[in-house]
Amino acid sequence: MKNHLWKINKTKLSRTNIALYSNFVKKNYNKNYKNNFNALWKWSVNNNQIFWKSVWDFTKVKGI
Repeated sequence: MKNHLWKINKTKLSRTNIALYSNFVKKNYNKNYKNNFNALWKWSVNNNQIFWKSVWDFTKVKGI
């Protein structure tokens, strides 16, 4: 059994940067991880070029 010292509620979780990024990936890359951040991490490792492009697009970083 897992004992948690603290657990975030779903409303607050949906407003975190990682949840917002997960929604961005869902919308723009058709990958729905439903806030399964371990699956999102695995996707980022296995698709690092797409991942870094998505980070730039999500954060609106401009490069040359």
